[in-house]
Amino acid sequence: MTLSVQLYTIFSMIGMGVYLGAALDTYHRFLKRHRRKRISTILWDILFWFSNSLLFFWVLLNVNKAELRIYIFFAILCGYATYQSLLRLLYLKVLEGIIQLLIRTYHFLYTCIRVLFMLPILWVFNILWAIALFFWRSIYRIIIWGISTVLGIVKGMGLFLWRYIPKKGQQLFLKYAGYFQYTKKINNVIQKWRKKFK
Repeated sequence: MTLSVQLYTIFSMIGMGVYLGAALDTYHRFLKRHRRKRISTILWDILFWFSNSLLFFWVLLNVNKAELRIYIFFAILCGYATYQSLLRLLYLKVLEGIIQLLIRTYHFLYTCIRVLFMLPILWVFNILWAIALFFWRSIYRIIIWGISTVLGIVKGMGLFLWRYIPKKGQQLFLKYAGYFQYTKKINNVIQKWRKKFK
């Protein structure tokens, strides 16, 4: 390995050490261990370290064809120490500012979408629903009124004609009157539905 490659390797690993410190702080900021179950935390930790190990390997592969030397670990440690002593507080402030900006942007966009799109759609839907319900109730009342009127006319005509039916015919009709009880049941059902939609 040439001297230039060794220098590139050292500086890249110092940079990766700085990245590792920032990645850890970012990871802990979003993970919130006290709110998660232990198994979930372990799985997230494994995923974090596995993905970062692949990233370190990829950087090494591109810098020095993934040749490990003892000074690589010292360079990573040096970068991590540099981050902790000089950059950590600044990075945490910037990170928190970005998070708050994203949260405010999200709330602003959500409010805009809700006011400009969701509320008008709900308003139009409620109006259409009220109109449809009004027409349905009106048509239903007309149908019930028509059925009641027809039944009343039929009943009146039946009572009128009943007087002119001979007694034998009346007795025969009363004998089979059980078959005509369905008309009364249907009328009761209609009256119940009519009360519901008043």
